[in-house]
Amino acid sequence: MEVINNHDRTWTINYIPNEVGETYIDILLGNELINGSPFKVNVFDVNQIHVSNILGGIVGRLVKFDIDASKAGIGQLEIIVQDGQIPCHATSHGSFQFDAAFLPTESGRYTIDIKFNSLPVPGN
Repeated sequence: MEVINNHDRTWTINYIPNEVGETYIDILLGNELINGSPFKVNVFDVNQIHVSNILGGIVGRLVKFDIDASKAGIGQLEIIVQDGQIPCHATSHGSFQFDAAFLPTESGRYTIDIKFNSLPVPGN
């Protein structure tokens, strides 16, 4: 943990969590908990999201792929195809695992951007 005195009656505290999940943070001023303590933080890891089974497609036929976010923590998954030009639908299997699909309307290369809590998922 890194504690920085901002010299304006505020402090900045940085820490790196080592596991995903719900974490509670106690903050003390002297020996007293400050108002609102403990603070709940949901820790997540976009590197724990895995995309698989994505193959080439045919115009007019669904392109399907799988997304496993079961080890990433709590968050919002976004799938954006062709900068939002092509709708993509995802069906949950529970436990943060999804089947996703989109329908290509013309031949060419399609980009699929996946975000988790507004952060890009690496490798996609």
